[in-house]
Amino acid sequence: MHDAIKDRGLGQFYDFREKNAHLPQKEKPFQAGDETWLHDTIQEAIDRSGNDDRPVKLTCAITGVSCLGCLWLIESLFTERDGAHRVEVSQDTATATFQWWPEKLDLAEFAKELAGFGYRLVPRDESGEKPESRSLAFRLGLCGAFALNTMAFILPRYLGMPPDFEFAALIELVALVSATLSVLVGGSYFFERAWKSWRRGHLHMDTPISLGILAAYAGSVYGWATGHANLMYFDFVSVFVFLMLGGRWVQTVALEKARRRTSREAPISPTLEKADGTTVPLDRLAPGDTILLKPGQILPVAAQLLDATGQFSLAWISGEANPHTFAQGTRLPSGAENLARSSVRLRVAESWSGSVARELMAAPENVDESDTSGWRRVLPVYLAVVIGIAVLGAAAWMVAGAGMAKGLQVMVSVFVVSCPCALGVALPFLDRQLGNLAQGLGVFVRRRRFWSRLRRVKRLIFDKTGTLTMDHPRPADPSILEKLSEDEWCALYQLTAGSLHPVSRTLFAEAVKHFSGQAPENQDGTVAEEVAGKGSLWKGDKHEWSLGKPGWRAEEGDDGFSHHALSCELRRDGKLVQRFEFKEQIRPQTVEALARLPRHLDPPVILSGDVPRKVHAMAERLGFRTDHAIGNLSPDEKASALKRFDGETALFIGDGANDSLAGQAALLCGAPFADRATLDSRADFLFTSDGLGFLPRLFELGEMRTRRVMSIFAFAAAYNVATIGVSLAGWMNPLLAAVLMPVSSVLSLLLARTEFSAKPKAAPEPKIDTGKSCCDCQNSTSPV
Repeated sequence: MHDAIKDRGLGQFYDFREKNAHLPQKEKPFQAGDETWLHDTIQEAIDRSGNDDRPVKLTCAITGVSCLGCLWLIESLFTERDGAHRVEVSQDTATATFQWWPEKLDLAEFAKELAGFGYRLVPRDESGEKPESRSLAFRLGLCGAFALNTMAFILPRYLGMPPDFEFAALIELVALVSATLSVLVGGSYFFERAWKSWRRGHLHMDTPISLGILAAYAGSVYGWATGHANLMYFDFVSVFVFLMLGGRWVQTVALEKARRRTSREAPISPTLEKADGTTVPLDRLAPGDTILLKPGQILPVAAQLLDATGQFSLAWISGEANPHTFAQGTRLPSGAENLARSSVRLRVAESWSGSVARELMAAPENVDESDTSGWRRVLPVYLAVVIGIAVLGAAAWMVAGAGMAKGLQVMVSVFVVSCPCALGVALPFLDRQLGNLAQGLGVFVRRRRFWSRLRRVKRLIFDKTGTLTMDHPRPADPSILEKLSEDEWCALYQLTAGSLHPVSRTLFAEAVKHFSGQAPENQDGTVAEEVAGKGSLWKGDKHEWSLGKPGWRAEEGDDGFSHHALSCELRRDGKLVQRFEFKEQIRPQTVEALARLPRHLDPPVILSGDVPRKVHAMAERLGFRTDHAIGNLSPDEKASALKRFDGETALFIGDGANDSLAGQAALLCGAPFADRATLDSRADFLFTSDGLGFLPRLFELGEMRTRRVMSIFAFAAAYNVATIGVSLAGWMNPLLAAVLMPVSSVLSLLLARTEFSAKPKAAPEPKIDTGKSCCDCQNSTSPV
């Protein structure tokens, strides 16, 4: 990139670079992205412009802009092209507005060139929701005009206008009207927010500000009505409202800008190309559609691979960067990224509304007030104390004989200068950042209470099957599958299709690969019958086939005995065709993750419905205490056992509906996002990675949050004690207080900014048999 900039004579770019400008993009900064959406958007802009001679105008979102040098470079690259008119790039809104003549300039080609310099055009948010800062800016402009008008009409009184001047009453009336308009336009922003919270029985952080504006306005109106000139400060009211609104605008702009910097770029294109060359929006995708996934494009929905092979990365959805090679017919999970140099053909298996990727991209769910901890409970108490201090301070000054004007000054100053922003702004912003960082580990936080509760965790409690082990067992001897005939493969496909049993899923994936993604012919159209606790039964054209527990559907004298702990049998008319034996595999990185857990945690526990001997064997392989590994538990027994191990301070990780009672009894609950059949809707977080390597990193994020919270609270306490003390002493001007409050908010946001090293803490690697190496998982041709 340096050479490209220098060769084009744009070396001045480096003169504009700020010393601490951040990198353009976090990952793959110069890789060309999917521009399908851009062609359609450009054509729509051209159609809207008509056939006149004016340039076409289009506004897009842009990523990678980090400093003034970026703005200059983009403008220089664009304006040097024939057919370019002008470009306006906003770092605050992360948008670029282009004006050009399409017959001379191909904007899509220019977008590819921009990608080579680290800047990508992405779809603009068309949700219709305008940033709050825009509404505030409109109010601020009106209040500025009202403040100037008020000062203009109050100025004669400061210059010595006699009270008996014939236009004195009219001048003061105009000043009153201007101040009233300031309160109605600017003050109503604070009044509305405070009133809505009050109606729900809560005190909002804007309550003291609202009381301050009302007190100053009421005092001035009282002075105007009674003729007390020393209380009539309409100019103060207008300027005060203007400054308060301006401070809130500065605070809001800073918060919106910080959110844009920490929010992940939406990785999924809003449209996809179908096999017939047309484009289709995500919400119109239907199962059965054949799509082309371009190089670098992320798959938004689960789909079946139609090409012979394909190489994909699951980094976005699982946090693991290693590429995976998939065979024809394999079902790819949503979130997989095409790493090939050419497009791949896929058959859509689900709609966008039912996509895992869509659900994981959703914002964390809120919880009831009773579930929130920390700042939401402290905030009303804090506001009540501030209001009480302000009223008592004003009363003390008036009782001391300083007069109503001095009392109002003290009260308004305390109302305004006190800043709960460390509670109401900085902490939610901090949790938002941590959620973004957690997604890089393959962890998706679904409850806002998660981060405040993580620091209280003292023990990890695991379910076994599907949690400590992989979701699908693997064949102990894969060569057995090669011995099956075509008829036997066909029967195996029909017996396992649609089954949710882990063993059936493994065999179905093998059958899909064998038939290259095409379902084998089923002449009579019969489907397999599921027999609870036994297996599946399918009556084909000539034979009866079964797949299930050893000995089920066996001929007389054949007991189907198997020494293997996990096995099933394929039978034709009761005769054994093949016995499949499987191995449970511990999730990758589990041993290493457990070795890196914080030292303050109590010994981990396994609670499982599996037979005790298998649970104890798993505990021994992981180095757990055998008396902390309990098997043969029903769902309610598992919840009771969790409570005995101090469930109120436990993080429970399970994988299915049978774990929901235990998850509900725990302080926090997590679940692997394998698919919707195993999703626990009560989980506070979901993890999409194969292994449990994210656990120590998650606790590191929790420790980081604790440090940041302590810094924010220390700053807030020092600021509020100092400024409220100065206000009570009568030394604080309310206008100065209106300036200090937003400044403190911005400083709180700076303290909330986080950085997270990508390198995990080193730990010795215990030599424990996991049944299969992690490398075998990473090189698997099957989806996770």
